[in-house]
Formats: sequence, structure tokens, C-alpha cells
Amino acid sequence: MDIEKFTIGTTARTHLLSVKAISDIVGNRIYPGVAPEDTEGTFVVYERDSYELFNTKFGIYQQEANIAYEVVSDTYDEGQQLAVLILENMQGRRNGLQYSLVDSAEYYKEKKYRQVLLFKIN
Repeated sequence: MDIEKFTIGTTARTHLLSVKAISDIVGNRIYPGVAPEDTEGTFVVYERDSYELFNTKFGIYQQEANIAYEVVSDTYDEGQQLAVLILENMQGRRNGLQYSLVDSAEYYKEKKYRQVLLFKIN
């Protein structure tokens, strides 16, 4: 079994940080699961929302992961700008994998603007 899709969050983080327009906004502040307490500025938290194996009697024929990215920002405009950059740099085919935006949302919580992007990866 190939675990590439199970660990895709780490690979995607590396890709996003390599995009200058993204790293100009967040530096290296893209975190798995939770950001360190008192993280300042705009940052991203990501987590695997789901991972599924599809089987036949002959074995696994497909793996699918869903990764959620939450952009957290003090200003709506910067948060939205970063969300658009993530969308532009994740959507589509990359390294043999298909990234598809399947859901998005935005809300305000804890005095921060939040943009959420959910990608299916197969």
C-alpha cells in the first residue's frame, strides 16, 4: 500500500511554502493541526479531514484523502488573498495527484478572519 495520500499534508505544506507569494505572507507559519499559542500575523493550519481506501476482492484500487486548510488572519482582505493563492497553487494535477476543491467557507472567530478550503486528493 502506498501511503503518499495518507501523508499528503506534509508534501503539500512543502509545496505551498515554496511559492514565494505565499511565503511572503506567512513566512513558514503553515502548521499541522494547531498553531503555537500566541502565533501572530496571518498563518495557515491544515489537517487531514479524511482518508479512504477503496477495495475490490483483488485489493486496493484507489486511495483518497481530504485535506482542510484554514487561513487565519487579522484582516479579511489578506486572509482572502492567501486563500486565493492556496487555491491557485493547489487546484489541478500535481506530481501525479489530482487536487480538487470540494468545499470552502469563511467565518469570524476569536477576533480573526478565517477562510477554509477543503481539497480532495486522488
